[in-house]
Amino acid sequence: AKKPLVAQAALEYLILIGIFLAMLVPIFIYSTDTTYLTLGSSQAQVAVQSIAGAADNLHKFGGGKTTIFVTFPSGVDSIAVGNKTIRLKIKVKDDLADALAFTETNVNGSIAASEGLKKVVLEVVGNNVQIS
Repeated sequence: AKKPLVAQAALEYLILIGIFLAMLVPIFIYSTDTTYLTLGSSQAQVAVQSIAGAADNLHKFGGGKTTIFVTFPSGVDSIAVGNKTIRLKIKVKDDLADALAFTETNVNGSIAASEGLKKVVLEVVGNNVQIS
């Protein structure tokens, strides 16, 4: 009588599972990497739009001072404020990408380029909104 080839069948199943995992892992890594980059870019755009919106509202309502809290994503390279533009440069893989927001009023000032939740103070000074 022949012996059943149970060990051989188990080994073949293990090989198939190994091949399946070898194909699945790169797909998983690619998708998480892409999601992370998209999230960072979206967060950067929301940050600059929030600051621009607050600057425009402050100027429209006749002046004063306000404080907002904005979350900046990881990979922030620089933040520039001026000429009716707020520009955040963010590192995306080996390159830099811009998140831009345009304002109706002149803006100037500076914001430290670092990640995380930041307190941003906006104040109308003459015809400009000072951002710090």
